[in-house]
Amino acid sequence: MSTAIHPVHMMSQTESSSRKQPDWGSFYQNGYPKEVIVISSDEEDEGEGVDGTQENLKSANVGPQGMLHAQDPRITSTLSNSSGKKRLLFSDNSSLGTTTSAGSSRTSTYYNSDYHYSSTELPDRNKKRRKHHHKSPSYTSPTKPVVKPKDIAVGVIPDKTALPSHQYDDQDGHYVVTANSEFAGRYQISKLLGQGTFGKVVAAYDKVAKKHCAIKIIRAVQKYRDASRIELRVLSTLAKYDKQNSYRCIHLRDCFDYRNHICIVTDLLGISIYDFMKANGFHPFPGNHVQAFARQLFKSVSFLHDLSLVHTDLKPENILLTDSSFDPKPYTPTRTARRSSNSTTAPATKIRNVLRNTEVHLIDFGSAIFNDEYHSSVVSTRHYRAPEIILGTGWSYPCDVWSIGCILIEFCTGEALFQTHDNLEHLALMEKIIGHKIDLDYAKYAASRSQGANFIDRKTGRVLYPNSSVKESSQKYVKSVQTLAQLIKQIPGYKQNKVFWDQFLDLLKQIFQYDPKNRITAKQALKHPWFDYAAKE
Repeated sequence: MSTAIHPVHMMSQTESSSRKQPDWGSFYQNGYPKEVIVISSDEEDEGEGVDGTQENLKSANVGPQGMLHAQDPRITSTLSNSSGKKRLLFSDNSSLGTTTSAGSSRTSTYYNSDYHYSSTELPDRNKKRRKHHHKSPSYTSPTKPVVKPKDIAVGVIPDKTALPSHQYDDQDGHYVVTANSEFAGRYQISKLLGQGTFGKVVAAYDKVAKKHCAIKIIRAVQKYRDASRIELRVLSTLAKYDKQNSYRCIHLRDCFDYRNHICIVTDLLGISIYDFMKANGFHPFPGNHVQAFARQLFKSVSFLHDLSLVHTDLKPENILLTDSSFDPKPYTPTRTARRSSNSTTAPATKIRNVLRNTEVHLIDFGSAIFNDEYHSSVVSTRHYRAPEIILGTGWSYPCDVWSIGCILIEFCTGEALFQTHDNLEHLALMEKIIGHKIDLDYAKYAASRSQGANFIDRKTGRVLYPNSSVKESSQKYVKSVQTLAQLIKQIPGYKQNKVFWDQFLDLLKQIFQYDPKNRITAKQALKHPWFDYAAKE
C-alpha cells in the first residue's frame, strides 16, 4: 500500500492575547470594523486554495501501484477570481452570540451546530419514514463539557550541532529536507511529502516509538509560527474529546520547536481519496462506497461541530484512506458527461479499481476555527464553497455541510460539481445545477449586504447573471451543465437502484439549501432514510 499524508495547512489568523472573554459591547461601542487584518501573505489564485497553498499539492501525488494518473477534470472558467478580503463573522447590524465562562466555547445566536429542524420536527415526508431510522448510523455527542484550550506548550529541542541557520533553511525560511537525515535527535526523515505556504510535510521514522509518522515543519517566519499555535489548539481539542479516535480526525502525536521551526507530528496515513480518484481515471465510486464515505464524513463533522469547530476546507484532498488496496472490476459508465449531450452511442464497459476498505480519516485542520473566533471573509476551496461565503452573509457550521454535498456528488460522477473560479458564475451554476433560484427572502437579505450587492439585484433579488461583462463562453458553459436530478439519473446502475439514488437526491436537496439556516445539519443528515438502503452492485 502506498502511504502518504497531506500537509496540514494552518489558519491565516492570529490568536487573541487575552485569556478572558472581552466585553464586546464596550469594545465595539463605536461600531464594528469594516475589515479585520489577519496574517496572510497570499491572495487566492486559480491554482491555489484559500490558505495560499498550491491546489496541486496532493499526497505527494502518489497512487496505487500500476494505476495511470488522469488529468484533473476540475476545469477553470474564463472569468477571474474575486478579492480575498477578510472580515468578521458578524456584520454591521448583526449581534454577537451569547457568551459563557472564560475559556469555554461560544457560538453565535444565528448559527448553532444543530440549528436546522430537529429530528422530532422533520418535514411530514420524513416523519412517514421514521420507522426506518433504527438502521441509520448512530452518532453520540461528547459527554464532557467542551472547553477551548489555551496555548499549547511547545518545548524547545536544542540543536546539538549548532549549525548556522543558512545551512538548514532556504531564503524563505523553509527547512531544507534531506532524505535519510536525522531530525531533532529522535526522527529520521524518509522523504518530502509536500510543501505549502506554511511549511513542509515529511515522512519520518520515530526511533523512540518505533513507528512511521508525518511531521509538518513550519517555516521559520514569526507569522507562520504564530498561526501554527491555532492549529495546535484545534488538534489538541480533537484528541482530548476523542481519545480512541472514533471519529477519525487526524490526531496530534507530538509538537516541538527545533531550529526555530515549530513541528507538528501526526500519524502517517494512506493516500487521499482525490489521489485514488486521479489514479483511477476519475471513475466514479460504487454507490455503497459513496454511502460509506458519507456516513463517516457526517460523523466526523458532527463531532467537530459539537466541539464548536468549523473545518472550512473539506474536499477530497483532505480525506485520507486507511487502505488503498483495490480489486479491478468492470462497470458501465454514464452515457453522457456533466455537460448536455445528444449522443446516442451506448457507453462501453470499462474497468475501475474498487477499494477493499472504505475507512477514511479527515485531515487538514490548519484552516479550522472555533466558531466564536474571528472568521475571514473567504474560506473553503472554490469548488466546495457555500453560497453564504460568496454572498458575505456570514458563515458557520453549515458551510461544512455544503462542502460535503459537493464532495459526495463528485464521488458519483468523478468531476467537481461547481467548476468555476468566478463568484458570479459560481452563483449562476448553483441555480442551474440545483434547479431553482436563490430563495427570494435570502437573496434580498444578501443584496442588502455590501458583498452580496455585487451579485444580487436589490429590487428583484435575482442573481445579476449574465451581465455585460460576462463572456459568451461562460454563458454557454452555464447553460450546458446538467441539473442534480439529471446527474443522479446518469449514475451507473441508477435504474437498478432507483430508490437508493432517489433518496440520495433527496438528501442532496436538503444539503444544497442556499440559506444556511435551512440547511440540514451533519447530525440530521445521519438520520436521513438514504442510510437505510443499500445499492445492488
